[in-house]
Amino acid sequence: MVEYTGLGPPPLEQPPGSATGFATALRRRSAAKRKTWWVDQFYTNQPRWRMICRIWHGWTVRGNADAYQELLRTQIFPGIQARGIAGFQGIDLLRCDAGSLVEFVTIMWFDSLDEVKAFAGPDYSVAVVPPSARALLARFDERVAHYDVLERRRP
Repeated sequence: MVEYTGLGPPPLEQPPGSATGFATALRRRSAAKRKTWWVDQFYTNQPRWRMICRIWHGWTVRGNADAYQELLRTQIFPGIQARGIAGFQGIDLLRCDAGSLVEFVTIMWFDSLDEVKAFAGPDYSVAVVPPSARALLARFDERVAHYDVLERRRP
């Protein structure tokens, strides 16, 4: 039997396209879908890797910006992580000081819409903004945008 190194298509006991060969490839691939999308693409020419990006915007007055950022860092983000939502891949925070208001953007990464719903509820396009955050925000998007991630590269 050939040792599988994890690089390229997995070795098969049956020719590609046979039911046994496909099942063998599925057993051998890693459970991490986003790292092994090439297996599905190799056999079906259709990548099955998928990720959802959830983007939200909120604005504070300059005097509340640092307090809001600290609230996110110390309470809200750790609270989201503590929920242990399967398929939640992380959260990014962006800040832009522009004029009298400071804009914050959160970018959340999920494996699928099911995980987004586990985070936000059935009406997942409604923003999840705790009362402590609302008290510091001048305004915010009531609705959240969701995008299918087509490609994501890192060095």
